[in-house]
This record gives sequence, structure tokens and C-alpha cells, in this order.
Amino acid sequence: MLKKIDSYDGVCFFNGLIFYAPVALLIRTQAGVSNSTFFILQAILSLAIFLGEIPTGLITDKIGYKKSIVLSQTVMLLARIMLMLAFLHHSIWLFVMEAIIEGVGACFSSGTCEAYIYSTYGEDMFAKKSAHSGNFGTAGFIISTIIYVFIYKYWGMNGLLIATIISGIVAEICSIGLVEKKEVCMDSFNKDDVSAPDLREIAYFFINRETRSILILLSLFSLIWILINFFYVEKLVLMGISEEWISVIILSYSMIQMLAEPIISLNQKISKNKAFSLFFVLAGIIVILLGIVDNKVISICIMCITPLFVSVPEYLLMERENKLIDDMDMNDNRAASLSTLNMGVNIVEIIALFLSSLFSIATIKWCFVVAGVLLMISTAIVAKNSMWKY
Repeated sequence: MLKKIDSYDGVCFFNGLIFYAPVALLIRTQAGVSNSTFFILQAILSLAIFLGEIPTGLITDKIGYKKSIVLSQTVMLLARIMLMLAFLHHSIWLFVMEAIIEGVGACFSSGTCEAYIYSTYGEDMFAKKSAHSGNFGTAGFIISTIIYVFIYKYWGMNGLLIATIISGIVAEICSIGLVEKKEVCMDSFNKDDVSAPDLREIAYFFINRETRSILILLSLFSLIWILINFFYVEKLVLMGISEEWISVIILSYSMIQMLAEPIISLNQKISKNKAFSLFFVLAGIIVILLGIVDNKVISICIMCITPLFVSVPEYLLMERENKLIDDMDMNDNRAASLSTLNMGVNIVEIIALFLSSLFSIATIKWCFVVAGVLLMISTAIVAKNSMWKY
């Protein structure tokens, strides 16, 4: 059974309170950053995460998941402060520093949060707990999106940034209250322990056939989320709909996305293999429809349900990641192993973000179609090979 609210839920909730999220791009452009430079900054963020994945993963496996999450919250708080300074001083170099610092903070949480949930709640509850805590993050995002209107009206951009910094402080306090099962070695950091044997095991994990399949699927999900986060507005423009509707769509799909937890709970009553294939195929179909449907009403409906259809199989995939680590007896290197997988995903993100500045509105629909088709093809290959058995 899950507690209704615990410290990790608190971390997710207050991390979701990003009050400046609706105007994240505007914060940069008002400080003199062009749209193309904004995508480059996002690519720098992904590059920083890519370079730091394995080193921070190895450190996490030595100091423990809780300490790594607390450290991540501290660094992310510093990044938010740096963002405010960059905005106030209109400095592109401070924006670059903010992206790098945020990347370091993301490295310490990358794989760590998954590992923490899996080691604390176990395989059977992993997907449900992930969705449960994800709902708290979504709730925070919905609340901040609604409240941002009032903060922006009376206190402007500075008020949004300060409110987000305060929520970051509370998130760090919640992270200090985390309770961790000591699956990982909690001894003091020993450089000799992080040597060739650990790295060889991680390298073997990375080249494993099933690992490569997971990596491909994770990369496709990452690509789909980039399309959702950055190109929903362009999709609206392409259909002749006012981009002001994006706020309504974001709130709508965020609330609908919270249905992931009850869906995953129902999923526990049927074969995981069948559920896995079903949700992956549905996700692929929805993403394809998102690209080819031009009817305004139907398109908006599809835009609102797509994040839910993408989230459910993604949670199941993360569960499979951790099960594979158990099967390969790599529990002591769980965070580093997950970080290794994320490195591959980061490569896709970096390429996609650099290309994003070159995409025209007319090509957006085909990006969704290609992503959906690739997802369905990859799922079919995995199912045909019968690789994943629960």
C-alpha cells in the first residue's frame, strides 16, 4: 500500500511549482535571447547532462540515493537563482551558466529518482508509485500555471522567479525527510571502489541486447516529449488557432495525464506483457494521429490525451529497466546503469534540439508521424523477438 502523501511526493509537488513555466521562453527573449539561441541553450543543458551522467551515477551508488536527491535539489535551487540573475542582467553567459548548473542538478537526479522508488517500494509498486508521485508534480504544475497569472499581473517576471525559488527551497527541505532503504553501499566514498570492475559491468549492461531495445524506446519517448513541449504551439498556428489556447491545452492535458496512476493500477490485474504492448501501440497511433489530423476540434482533443498515452507505457518501460538491472545482478550500480541509458537518450535530445531551430511549421506534422511510426515499429520488433518476459 502507498501512503497518500510522503516526503518524495512533497519533492515532486514543489518541483512542479515552476511559476514561470508558461513564459519560460519569454524570460529568455526579454533578456535578448533569440528563439534559435533558446534551443541552443536547451541543447547545452542536454549536453551537460550527457557528460555528467556516468560520473554522478557512480557517485550516487556510493553515497546513496537520498543524499544524491538532496544534492540535486541544492544544485537545481542554485540554477533557479542563476536564471533570475541572468534575466536581471540580460547576460547570455549567465544563461549558459544556468543551463550548465541545471544540467549538473539533473545529472544527480537522473536515474536516482527511479532507483530510489524501485529500492524503496519494490518492483510490484514501482510503476504505480512513479505515477502517484508524478501526479503530485503534475498537480504542482497545474497550480503554478493557474497562479502565475496573478503573480505576473502584480509582480511581473521577478515575482514568478522568486516564487519558483521559494518552492525550490521547500522541495529541498522535503528531500531531507526522505527515508531510504540501504540497497546501495552507504560507506564513505572510496575512489578505489569506483574502478574498472564497476565500469566494465556498466559497459556490459549498455551493450546488452535488451538494454539497447530499452534505449531505443526511451529515445523515442524523449523525442515525442520534445515535440509536445516545443511544437504544440506551432501545431496550433498550423491549424489557424490562436496560440493563446496553449495554456488551456496544457492545463487540460496535465489533468488528464493524472489518470496514469489508476490506469496502471488496473493494469496490474492483466498480463504485463499484454499491457506493455497495448499501451505502446496506442501511444504510437495517437502520436501519428496528432500529426495527420487537421480538424481543429479533433486535433485539440488528441493534443489533450497524447501525454497520458505517452506517460503510461513510459512508466512501464522504467519498471522494465529496473527489473533488467535486478536480473543482471547490478543492484549496487543501479543509478550508474540508469544514467548510462540516459546518456543515449541525451544524444537524441541534443540532436533534436539543435535541429529544432531549423524546423519549419510545415514539417512539424511529419515529425509527429515519423516518431509515432518508429515507436510502433520498435514495439513490433521487441514483441516479435519475445525479449521481455515478466
